[in-house]
Amino acid sequence: MNSMPAIAAIVVTFNRKALLIPCLEALLAQSAPLWRIHVIDNASTDGTEEALHGAGLLQLSTIHYTRLPSNVGGAGGFAHGMKLAFEAGAQWFWLLDDDAMAAPGALAAVLAVQPQPAHVYGASAVFQEGEHHMMCWPAVLVTYNADWPVVIRNHALLPHTAPVMMLPFIGFFISRLLVERIGYPEAAFFIYADDVDYCHRARKAGAEVYLVRDSMFVHPRPGDFVLHLAGYRIFCRRMAPQRRYYDTRNRIWIARRHQRRYLYTTLLPSLLFRIAVTMVAEKNPWAQLKASLCGIRDGLLAGPASAPSCPS
Repeated sequence: MNSMPAIAAIVVTFNRKALLIPCLEALLAQSAPLWRIHVIDNASTDGTEEALHGAGLLQLSTIHYTRLPSNVGGAGGFAHGMKLAFEAGAQWFWLLDDDAMAAPGALAAVLAVQPQPAHVYGASAVFQEGEHHMMCWPAVLVTYNADWPVVIRNHALLPHTAPVMMLPFIGFFISRLLVERIGYPEAAFFIYADDVDYCHRARKAGAEVYLVRDSMFVHPRPGDFVLHLAGYRIFCRRMAPQRRYYDTRNRIWIARRHQRRYLYTTLLPSLLFRIAVTMVAEKNPWAQLKASLCGIRDGLLAGPASAPSCPS
């Protein structure tokens, strides 16, 4: 890529002004400059807009701030931000959450691999554990000559550029050409797994999904815990009941849309097992149970076009 393309970063935020400001400052400090930074505020109530004004960020021509009238979740925020950037003429879109801190060379590292418009590229979201950078979400490499996927948690063990099963919306780099083919993220997902669905849609359109090791973002460590059962280590994630609902429902939506056989052979049994785990491990087991069961019900009986609200 000989000339700098029009790259628009899309940052979705909700009530996290203390994280958002350093996130934006890290984007402004990129060694490869961004064309635009679209900040999509999901109707924050913590004074986000005032804080951005106070930090002098909204006076910058690079930053385009949009406050939505209601909270449409991360999925709706990314869809809205990409639409704004697309209509403004962006050639590439760089998606990230407000709690992701881009290393100064994160964008330059993606550009260094000479990204092709037909494919998707992503960054390494990491946290510090002792002397190591560990992946917030393990990289599942696509290996066509192996019986089992290769799962990598230690960032140092990653190949320079590798095809992977999916990428989170943290340093997610996609071209205008591919967006024209597959559209925007599915807003009805609200939160969780919208990025998984988007990767499936890109792959169905013929795209490869690549992880770029040297494009790094520092991200808070996920709230995981390990359950030891019958000699196995099972990784589980703590989340509030409302989030558990979306996580459960959206997993089923993705399986119904992209992995129908997996839905019945693997996903539904695993969700029942997750219910048992949360009933034991979480502080509010009955709320978790209700959220999980409602998520299963709405995942099986409804679709994104008729998505019900999260149960209270």
